[in-house]
Amino acid sequence: MPMNGKIRCPCCEKIFNSPANCNVKDNLECPSCFTKLEITQTSPVQVKIAGEIDDYMYEEYGGWD
Repeated sequence: MPMNGKIRCPCCEKIFNSPANCNVKDNLECPSCFTKLEITQTSPVQVKIAGEIDDYMYEEYGGWD
């Protein structure tokens, strides 16, 4: 699904425009701190640091011990 909106970098908090025609799981880079980001939701636009494990994985599996 195409998207258009603003993205806040979870690393440096810089707000920037999302690129046109991106989809969930697409990767992009923060233009300020160059952190690799992954789109997790398109409406509203949400991102996470690429390669970062979601919190639900820790809850479901109880950690990596």
